[in-house]
Amino acid sequence: MIRLVVMFQMLLARAASYVEGQRRVLRVAMKDERGSVTIEHVLWAVAVLAFVAIVVGAIGGYINAKVGEIR
Repeated sequence: MIRLVVMFQMLLARAASYVEGQRRVLRVAMKDERGSVTIEHVLWAVAVLAFVAIVVGAIGGYINAKVGEIR
């Protein structure tokens, strides 16, 4: 009977150790900001592409208006 109690305590100790290790891993993962730079670059790229699209559209509209005046 004592052997069973000791084995149960060892099992609980291992489970507690495993859970604590997983909590440490999650805590470190939550503080990790490695992906934030990539997301920031993507957002800047989208903003630049939108700006370029607006400028190209404005220039194209201006050129088309001037071509219409020539004819």
